[in-house]
This record gives sequence, C-alpha cells and structure tokens, in this order.
Amino acid sequence: MPLYNPEYPMSLRIRLTAFTALAFILGACDSPDSTAPAETNRSALLVASKWKMTAQTVTPGLDMDGSGALITDVFVFMGACQADDITSYTADGKWSTDNGSAKCDPADPQIDLGTWSMNAAKDSITITTTSDHSVEKYKIDSFTATGFKASSTTIDFGDEEAHVARVAFKAL
Repeated sequence: MPLYNPEYPMSLRIRLTAFTALAFILGACDSPDSTAPAETNRSALLVASKWKMTAQTVTPGLDMDGSGALITDVFVFMGACQADDITSYTADGKWSTDNGSAKCDPADPQIDLGTWSMNAAKDSITITTTSDHSVEKYKIDSFTATGFKASSTTIDFGDEEAHVARVAFKAL
C-alpha cells in the first residue's frame, strides 16, 4: 500500500506499505480470555483471513502533495489506490500485499512481500519488507474478531519530527 508522491522516495512509500502490512498482522491477536495458547490463536487468526485497511492517519500531518497543506488522514488522501489493497499472511512468518487494480504508482510492484515476527510478550510486532529490507516495529493498540488497530512512532518521514502513524484493518 505504497504512498504516492513523486517528491517522496520509493523507500518512504515502501515503509508505508510495511506499516500497512504490519497492521494486518496485528489483527491476529486474540482476547485475554482465550483458553488456547496465545501463539496458536494469533497464528490461526492471522493466516485464516485476508485483511483490508479501513483507516490510516499520521500525527502531526505531512505535506504529501507539495501544496504546503498538512494531511493527517492518509487513507482518504490516497483514495482508491489504497482502498483496494489486500494483505495475506502465512504460518511460516511471511506476508504479501496485492496492490489491487488501482495502484498508487504504476511503477510499483503488483505484490509487496515481507516477513513478520512478534516479541515474546506478544505486545509488539516487527515487520520486514523484502524489497528494501526495511524493518519496522509496531504496537498493538486494539483487536477484535472483526478488526484491529496498530500504531508506530517514527521520525523517518524526512522532516526529523516524531510522527505517530495509526492504521485500522478489517478481516475479509
């Protein structure tokens, strides 16, 4: 789910793709009252569904189109090119995102690939994007059987300012 702005380098668009994939992964967390081992439930939920983004925000906002206006609702700004992306996960720790028919940049690959892993406490997840070997760590904010939310703080948007990116996904 790459972010498209000709002014932004491909690595920034790939990082947003990784963030999107991470958010899908985070949706695999189960509730605390579960009786099965957490790792089994997370893995089963993750690979059992495909995931679609429903929201993506960044605070403080970013000048995404060079107009000087700061955008905080990235999902609305990106429109159809992000709304049709579908992410899938495999039990062996891999993810893939099909960028749909409305790609944000025609030069972007149709399928983005990477790997994922969770920490021992199962409260954060690390995602690696294969194309640029970027590694991102995310916090699980909330999870239900039908969707989840995740967040990450980064200063990697080129302005040396800390930004909090938040995403929401629904199971398909």
